[in-house]
Amino acid sequence: MTPVLELANVEKTYGSGAMAVRAVKRADLRLHQGELMLIMGPSGSGKTTLLSLMGCLTKPSEGRVLVEGREVQALREEQLPEVRSGSFGFVFQDFNLFPELTAEENVMLALDISARPSRTSAAEMLGKLGLADKVKRSVRELSGGQKQRVAIARALVTAPPILLCDEPTAALDTETGLAIMDLLRAAAEEGCGVAVVSHDPRLTRFADRVLRMQDGVLLEAAA
Repeated sequence: MTPVLELANVEKTYGSGAMAVRAVKRADLRLHQGELMLIMGPSGSGKTTLLSLMGCLTKPSEGRVLVEGREVQALREEQLPEVRSGSFGFVFQDFNLFPELTAEENVMLALDISARPSRTSAAEMLGKLGLADKVKRSVRELSGGQKQRVAIARALVTAPPILLCDEPTAALDTETGLAIMDLLRAAAEEGCGVAVVSHDPRLTRFADRVLRMQDGVLLEAAA
């Protein structure tokens, strides 16, 4: 099966000469449709940099990134936003929501900028995530778990083929965190390729595969 996302011999170096830092070293991985991949490792191991490379938010210093079969390096800089909006949904640890907007308005922003058509409205997606009664609420009024559900609704509303999540449960209590992982597991089962960065070993039971980062090295690579 062709992967929806592939990294081949990817490296990311910051700085140069004696000050150079190799944040990611020769990483190879494949993420397939319908798969939930967990990328684990301690803080500073390179997980977030790797996720940025996967999501075309950061350019690799070396190696190849392919998104749905398209080689990212062959694209012009002005084409990358279309790739990100058309192929990816992102869930960040700090939610990245607009607090002055309602839950519905935050999700609608994804629909406004997406390169993909959606068959689901913002309100419908929030309802699927148990937030039907919070649609018109300001984000300021929501709990941490509810904000994370809004962030996931925003990421999923355009049904992206790839969903990338950076520590989506780090700021949540155990019960809420596991409920969030249930939602991500369900997204994978509906055909999305999901990659989750975390240092929490409790999340391994949700994953089809677990990769590990240590000092910029991806210790387990996809077959």
